Amino acid sequence: MSSLEERVTALESRVDDLAARNGHTAGIAVEAAHDARTARDAHQQNIELLNALRKTQAEHSRALAEHGRMLAEHSERLDSIDGKLGQLTVGVHTIESLLHRLVDEDGTALSDDT
Repeated sequence: MSSLEERVTALESRVDDLAARNGHTAGIAVEAAHDARTARDAHQQNIELLNALRKTQAEHSRALAEHGRMLAEHSERLDSIDGKLGQLTVGVHTIESLLHRLVDEDGTALSDDT
């Protein structure tokens, strides 16, 4: 059988080995905790970014809807103006035609006697 001194030396060696492993494991645990905090912070930042994008998207959607309403209104007004312009054009052509009847080809006015 081994002597007591050999057994104690072997136990001390095993304890030192376990202490070294424990230190290494503690280091890994610290790194894992740091990585978890970093990942959680990044996740929180992504959530904040997505919320900001959602808010911006909602604002843009409202603005786009308003622009659509304005475009429809402007289209109606333009159609109305276009119709009035057509009426004015017909009126001008009518006036021009009447003036041509009153003036002969030489540029002299026709008399009421003719």
